[in-house]
Amino acid sequence: MTRGLALTAFALLCWCAAPAAARQITAGNVAEILTALQRAKPGDTITIAPGRYALPAIRLRQSGAQRHPITLRARRLGEVELTSDATEFFKVAGPDWVFENLDIAGTCAADTACEHAFHIVNGADRTLIRHNRIHDYNAHIKGNGEGGRFPNDVRIEDNWLFGTHVRHTDNPIAPIDVVGGKRWIVRGNLIADYGKTFGHPATRTDDFGYALFFKGNSAGTLVERNVVLCADRLPHLPYTRGLSLGGSATGPEFCEGSCDRDENRASVIRGNVVLACPDQPGIYLFRAADAQVTGNTLIGTGGIVAVSPDTSATVTDNAVAGGGIAAQTGARLDLGRSFHAGGRTNASPPAFAQQRIAAYRTYWDALVKRKN
Repeated sequence: MTRGLALTAFALLCWCAAPAAARQITAGNVAEILTALQRAKPGDTITIAPGRYALPAIRLRQSGAQRHPITLRARRLGEVELTSDATEFFKVAGPDWVFENLDIAGTCAADTACEHAFHIVNGADRTLIRHNRIHDYNAHIKGNGEGGRFPNDVRIEDNWLFGTHVRHTDNPIAPIDVVGGKRWIVRGNLIADYGKTFGHPATRTDDFGYALFFKGNSAGTLVERNVVLCADRLPHLPYTRGLSLGGSATGPEFCEGSCDRDENRASVIRGNVVLACPDQPGIYLFRAADAQVTGNTLIGTGGIVAVSPDTSATVTDNAVAGGGIAAQTGARLDLGRSFHAGGRTNASPPAFAQQRIAAYRTYWDALVKRKN
């Protein structure tokens, strides 16, 4: 092939790999939002005009491209509020979607009806949920398989996930609830006030609530620099846990492949702050193989608890005020240096966590006052 033909072939290859023309679309009412999403193509950015919009359930099956995602956004956080009484608000099945700067509220009359703000399934690889405030769902962000395919490389960054009231439901509670999938990153989020009522002692696996869990043969998960408050503006509810690899186990029919060996493997929990989960673990490892738990701060929790012979973890450089570090029913822990402050449940969290908590409290108080 001559040099000229080679350059021509390269140019054609680049042209085919790129979207036809990335579009900047502004949507200013419900019909425009729904139409823009239905017709979205790789590289499109859909910016919603400032306002409050009540939307139905939205199903997103089309695909962005790896370097040309489809983006749904507000220009600035606080300009756009999306509300919905759909059980699943956004269900994302195609890859390369970005959602950012949105306030999203579940408005179901019964808490059981508002399950997910985002349900990420099938081939929705590289979905990015960034810099949003999402409240009043049972599992604000849910990930699992559909049609035998599980989403990989999803990122959940810099969001606030919380509740404005105690949940009245028997459904599982976990603002981030992921079954299967590889290489998910959960970074820099604030997760707070996610308790649910109980009229009985915890007797079923789903009775325990979590800030987040990854289970179902998930792998390569990174959970870092998140701030978790099991209860802050709302009263503490029993059976409310913090961060988990393995959760409370998965039914075999929901696992990615098989959960015979473990629920989660080769994952990292580092640099997180977990507060106000009395009597329950701030970090809970169940059938979590080859986990690393390092540099976390736990105050006012039941500490770090590892359960099951399938669990193996390196646990180092954590600050634990209240609770301890425990291996139960055959779990194997490689314990390095950690700081134990015993019962000092009034210890101060790191400065970055204090700043996020103060901002959250100010926003929560104003939001609830407006709702009432």
